[in-house]
Amino acid sequence: MATLESWHSEGADVRDDTTINQEIVAFIDRHGVRSVAMTEGPIGCPHHEGIDYPEGESCPECPYWAVRDRWTGQVMGDAAGPTLKPSAVVGCAWYREDQWERLREISADPEKLEQTYEEWVENAERTLQGIREAGTRKVSGGVNRAARS
Repeated sequence: MATLESWHSEGADVRDDTTINQEIVAFIDRHGVRSVAMTEGPIGCPHHEGIDYPEGESCPECPYWAVRDRWTGQVMGDAAGPTLKPSAVVGCAWYREDQWERLREISADPEKLEQTYEEWVENAERTLQGIREAGTRKVSGGVNRAARS
């Protein structure tokens, strides 16, 4: 199951808002999250196309994002000169060996996971190589809360 929640702040960066950070941790705890994928920074404007402004138009509240790729922040199209190809970003959780063992212990379907940490690393590295070869931007990070009971 996937659950999505958005947090907004007028005039402040939500990453620096203590109340919002506490709400995020409570959300994670409430849903029993085992792993979290996240980006290095914001992903475009916080408003929703087709809800907060018409489909196919730029957000009138966020002119900064009107000429930028939401994933990379790079200026696109005529504003950049030659058109830039928007790139996908893939979030990748990287487990330590002790986390991998705990993940297998608590997983609802451990038979779908590799048998050993070494097998997982080999498979993950092969997958990441394919991601790099496809020109996709990879964002990786350690997993701090994945091995919770």
